[in-house]
Amino acid sequence: MSTRTAAVFAAVFIALVSADRTIHGGGHGQVAQEADSFQWDRYHSYAEVTAYVRRLADRYPQLASLDSAGKSSAKQRDIWILTITNTKTGRASDKPAFFLDGGTHAGELGGSETALYTAWYLVTRYGKDPQVTELLDTRAFYVMPRKDVDGQEVALTGKVDYDPAKVPGARDADGDGRIGEDAPDDVDADGRVLQMRIKDPNGEWKLSPEDPRIMRRRQHGDTGQFYRMVREGKDEDGDGRVDEDAPRTGFSSNRNYPARWSNEIGTKRGQGDFPVQEPETRAVVEFVTSHPNIAGMQSLHHYAGAILRPFCNLTDDNFPPQDLVYYDYIANRGREITNYGYIGVLNDFTGDPDGARYGVQIDWGYLHVGVITFTTEQWRYAGNIGPTGPWRDQTPEEQMARNDREFGGKHFVNWTPFKHPQYGDVEIGGWIQFSVSNPPADIMEAQMLIPNMRFILYHASTMPLVRVSDVKVTAKDGVYRINATIENQGLLPTNVTEQAIRAGIARPVAAKIELGPGMTLVSGSPTMTLGHLGGTPPVVKEYTFGSQAFGGANRRTVEWIVSGKGEITVTAASQKGGVHVRRTAISG
Repeated sequence: MSTRTAAVFAAVFIALVSADRTIHGGGHGQVAQEADSFQWDRYHSYAEVTAYVRRLADRYPQLASLDSAGKSSAKQRDIWILTITNTKTGRASDKPAFFLDGGTHAGELGGSETALYTAWYLVTRYGKDPQVTELLDTRAFYVMPRKDVDGQEVALTGKVDYDPAKVPGARDADGDGRIGEDAPDDVDADGRVLQMRIKDPNGEWKLSPEDPRIMRRRQHGDTGQFYRMVREGKDEDGDGRVDEDAPRTGFSSNRNYPARWSNEIGTKRGQGDFPVQEPETRAVVEFVTSHPNIAGMQSLHHYAGAILRPFCNLTDDNFPPQDLVYYDYIANRGREITNYGYIGVLNDFTGDPDGARYGVQIDWGYLHVGVITFTTEQWRYAGNIGPTGPWRDQTPEEQMARNDREFGGKHFVNWTPFKHPQYGDVEIGGWIQFSVSNPPADIMEAQMLIPNMRFILYHASTMPLVRVSDVKVTAKDGVYRINATIENQGLLPTNVTEQAIRAGIARPVAAKIELGPGMTLVSGSPTMTLGHLGGTPPVVKEYTFGSQAFGGANRRTVEWIVSGKGEITVTAASQKGGVHVRRTAISG
């Protein structure tokens, strides 16, 4: 990369992150030496995250272990993943597991912090928080704190030490045969890349009558002064456009998943040349598919203050009814915890159906993995809407009011006249994007980390949990009848979703008996297939007339007849509901 290109790229991300010390909580200090102590009032570098996850695994070996799920595309950094469970109660692979990731997009730093916070809370609160203790005794968590480790490091440091054009999936955005030659420029040299408004009788924007700082779309019949709006910068390549071909770290990893992936004209930019082309996406897909015990997933993003569910490019009538009922049940509890909205991506989040998203993680998690998967858009600048009522996007006036009321106006730069070398008289100003997209660090823990962590723990608690709840031994005519009750104690069925059955990826529950020395199986197969067990309690969907219950039928009883005395072992095994063993002695 040329020196100038690197400087430009760094300026762009410095602008996104901003020099505001309130946002960063006073700079990057040293991570606390104790694993129980970590600073949650600032954003953390890759080195700090790495040091901390290592410290957690070292200090709590019974609860946490650390692995690399893959290498990043540009710098070959490790993409860390923590496995968290109480190993004294069983291996992670024998328990229902929850997959959590943060840091999908470079500028959305809070997702990484929430994932790390959840890992920290699970490990350090075991034995103190009853919910955590129960979860780690019976379930497992796989936590990937930061997926886009290269992009987020650039966003935090403002330094680019690799050539974005050599990253897989890098794009020539304007089709002129060059990559990254027309990037945003800090033309007024104030250390920020903002926006420019330029007076133009044919412009599409006008001043808001409520607040002249705010730009509103021009409507039919409007009169007065109109403006063009562009990113602060110059036309570097002489094509008449400003900042249309900025250096990028690659494409969007959240358009590169294999579920309903597409590169047809009209789909969102960033899907790549083929599914899982990006190493970061591949790291997630390979890890999840190699851990079939994963029974729930969440990915942490910004911003909108909304819990998002599938589908991204299908309408809701493609859902099996019971799956949508369970989605709604879990997400509505999430609304109570977080005060976020809850919406389907295509139906309620995508303004233009022609701009539907393809190759998105939540669709992949549901359609290919067969589990309830959410994307949580964590931060809502203009405030949250509460656990009831329809979700809606905040208005610019609401954003500005909160900026003035709570943050002293520091997240918006007032429009300032400037003599542009190409366009003459312009005004430069607008939102500091980082401030809108990420919470100020000093309020991050209370307003984002804690409520989202609580929703994650609740979602994990709904996963199926298979147990051998009872073993009865009855003696008759010199042999023994063994009746074992296999029970699903989780809210979700052992197949988790009907989609998993339709896709042929849901394995039935099995019950197995093992006999001690000198014992003989007289009747029954050593291993019996039980099908799928419903969840408990049933979830009820109310209609205008009547209702429908999903769940129940969560128990099955199996029978064996054995001869001889000794110890028998009954094992219940479920792909998503875990493995449970119960031993019983037959002594006479």
